[in-house]
Amino acid sequence: MKAKLIVATLSITVLATCSMLPGKGGSGAKRMVEEEEITTEKVYISQQRIQCEDESGAELTATKADLTVEGIDVFSSSCGVIIGKMAPALCGKITLHINIHEIDQRKIPQAEKLGYHPVDGLENGLGYEAGDCD
Repeated sequence: MKAKLIVATLSITVLATCSMLPGKGGSGAKRMVEEEEITTEKVYISQQRIQCEDESGAELTATKADLTVEGIDVFSSSCGVIIGKMAPALCGKITLHINIHEIDQRKIPQAEKLGYHPVDGLENGLGYEAGDCD
């Protein structure tokens, strides 16, 4: 009889304690918020690759890290080349290779402060081709 009383008391105590945990009711309850739908846009930045120096330029992971450090989530990344204009065929000059990142549209002004530009400007003017990051 005494054992049943102890088990019953412990059960009630455990149940009462669980009802006070965050998310289980009470004043400190945490609620799930609906996921926010966002619109993404692609931005680009020059790789600063130098002609005749194949190992030069900013890697895709480096420019992605530049964005994420500033609180800009990157949803996808790729490399590309600006088309519609010719780069001077001269060693030491910058090529037209770019790194492209897909970000939240609302973060474009913040990305522009870091030197990124919306890809839309290229698509309407010069254009670009996606390619390998080598």
